[in-house]
Amino acid sequence: MTKKTKITYWVLTGVFSAFMMMASIPDVLSTPEAMAMFKHLGYPVFLLPFIGVAKLLGIVAVLIPGFP
Repeated sequence: MTKKTKITYWVLTGVFSAFMMMASIPDVLSTPEAMAMFKHLGYPVFLLPFIGVAKLLGIVAVLIPGFP
């Protein structure tokens, strides 16, 4: 893997992780906007914090280098 490819990979992975983290924070905090969206989609609101935590764990899994 060339240095340019590694840099591109980590930049894109960092941007993706940042967007996922920004999307998971309202879920973990159960903000009214996130709850309204969940209700509109027909999902039970009690799942919202669990999905937020799952997103955060997914970010950690993506960022650990060499994790199979």
